[in-house]
Amino acid sequence: MMGGRLRPPLVVVALTFAALAALSSRRRPDNEIQLTAATSLELETRNEYGPQAGAAYPWLRNALLVEPSRLTVVRVKNPLDYGRVTFAVTGPRPSHAVAHNASGGPATTLVLDRVGTYDLAVTSARASRTSVVYCRYVRREIRSLTAEDRGAFLSAARQLWSTPTAAGRDRYGPLYVGVDDLAEFHNTQAGAQDCDHIHDGLGFFTQHAALSMRFEQSVQLVDARAALPYWDFTIEEAALRDASGDVAVADLLRTELWTDAFFGSAGLESLAGAPVADGLWGYAAVRGGAWNTTHNAFGLLRAPWNNNPIPFVTRSATQCGADSSRSQRWPSCETHLASLRNTSTFAAWAYDAMLAPHGPLHVLVGGTTGCDAEYDALKHLGVSNRDVESLKMLSFALTKNLYRLGLRACPEKCVVKSGRRVLAAGDAAASDEASTSDGATAPSAASDEASAATPRRLDFLYKDASGRHDAASPCRCGCPALGAAVAAAGNGTALADAYLGYKVLPDPALRKTLREMAASADGLRRVASVVHVLCEADVLVGDQLESASPVDISFWPIHPTLERLYHWKVLHYGFDDRAFPDDETASVYGGACAGHRSFDEVHMDVDTLLSEGLEKTVTNAQLLEAFDPKSNARPSSTTRSAGTTARREASSSGVIDVGALVARLAAPPDQVDPRWREVEAGARFTRRRRWKTTRI
Repeated sequence: MMGGRLRPPLVVVALTFAALAALSSRRRPDNEIQLTAATSLELETRNEYGPQAGAAYPWLRNALLVEPSRLTVVRVKNPLDYGRVTFAVTGPRPSHAVAHNASGGPATTLVLDRVGTYDLAVTSARASRTSVVYCRYVRREIRSLTAEDRGAFLSAARQLWSTPTAAGRDRYGPLYVGVDDLAEFHNTQAGAQDCDHIHDGLGFFTQHAALSMRFEQSVQLVDARAALPYWDFTIEEAALRDASGDVAVADLLRTELWTDAFFGSAGLESLAGAPVADGLWGYAAVRGGAWNTTHNAFGLLRAPWNNNPIPFVTRSATQCGADSSRSQRWPSCETHLASLRNTSTFAAWAYDAMLAPHGPLHVLVGGTTGCDAEYDALKHLGVSNRDVESLKMLSFALTKNLYRLGLRACPEKCVVKSGRRVLAAGDAAASDEASTSDGATAPSAASDEASAATPRRLDFLYKDASGRHDAASPCRCGCPALGAAVAAAGNGTALADAYLGYKVLPDPALRKTLREMAASADGLRRVASVVHVLCEADVLVGDQLESASPVDISFWPIHPTLERLYHWKVLHYGFDDRAFPDDETASVYGGACAGHRSFDEVHMDVDTLLSEGLEKTVTNAQLLEAFDPKSNARPSSTTRSAGTTARREASSSGVIDVGALVARLAAPPDQVDPRWREVEAGARFTRRRRWKTTRI
């Protein structure tokens, strides 16, 4: 809201896909430049990040790039003796374009407030030129943002946590979506029992790209300057790698990103698995009372297999007390480069991108807690220390896989006990014995209970003094048919096949070890005990590692990094085949899991990705077409209105900070991009340098 007036909805046009939303832009040929004199005027646009070049994108090679709502300097690079120079800009309506050049010198300042395509006419006594100007958002690495831009993005993004969708639409317009609804979408699709509709298949890339776009659009309704930054997590891996090539994850999670200036703490110190308590996302709430959508046993907006009762965003760098880095390696520049070089089809690249190039981040940041002692008890059953550690590394997957196969279930409704107090995170009713709350607020340091507690102790934790949960608690998940399965199995091997097969336990070495145990003289009892622990262990999954992960701010800059890699792949390597296979290879669940085939609609409500408020759909194939960084063409989408089907076009383009990626990929493994050193030293994009780059 500005001056009591709603800003016109700004549309995301950035990185891989964003120009689906250039509502009023006009398609122009890439070479639309007119010269009226033999001596041409060479033009350049520049802002506080330096010259705005887009040579890697064919459609930008003969055009100028300007970012919305950002002061840009347009200058003649070869002024010679042209005399007085005038600049005039025209563009889409409604829009606001200001070109100020009172002195008649060879430069002007320009501000465009709407994504679109403009004409810039430059005239002097000896030459004139009309150039195409593309106004597009540019996504940059989050640490390379100026302090002003970083603050603008984070502050605007925080509004999505504090302002629900209904209130936000009253304030910012009908396209606004709060983070609770974005997280609900992700939770519903990824938390389904039949299959994961947005992971584990080819739809992963397009479904998350659409979700990122929707988030970015809402942020821009709050602050038109903001674009969703990407997090190049290979930077810190290269900077902190020791002489042996190893990197301590604890060091990676102590960089500036895990401070109150960015994402808040990473769950290393104090109580692992406790809420993030610092910065803008301190005690960011997880929606409670989510009984009408996918939820956990406490009514919280979480995966149904995740019995985490804490109603705030939690993180842990461990898996059931074990160092997560034992099995999860932080993505490196080499990992990304291998993904670019070693895949020849889109299908191969899309499957690879889900895994090593990004997947470990969710594990290393989210983590699991509450299950340390129960998993350690497996050692008394003859499971080796090494295998127990390996099972801990898979704790988040085991709970999910057992749930998906219908083997594990959680109570329909749980309450959280702490002393005389009971909190039902998703229940608004109160009783004589218990006070209940639909959600929770951060504990008050002034309260008697808080002042008597140890630091970070939270009154809604229901662990007892030993740190373990009551074994008889009705709030524990389990495998209800396990007793009958043991009785019917007759031997340990049959039970292992039913509960520890490859669909539950993806590690072949662990499966072999446990099958050897099953074949022993006491195999049935021992395997039954192992399965019992895996079924009932109180695995509390951190939010970054489960189906409602968008509730953690650190989720949002991760996937734009993959979209950036996709641009690089298309521009410099290419695909032999960019098709979505519609057969059994579409997902790990086969060809019947909706969301992963070419003709499946992008599950995110995409009416805001195109134009008027009609109901529209975009398929995976159409959205992938729109991501093509080589083209500024207009992919088609399907419009449904009043029972009719028509075709509508939306322009497509994308902009990425290509130069930074060039430097990262060109550097030897033992070197670090010098620009990152500048960021670390605080010497990059300071106010003084920003001023110098804009002066002519």
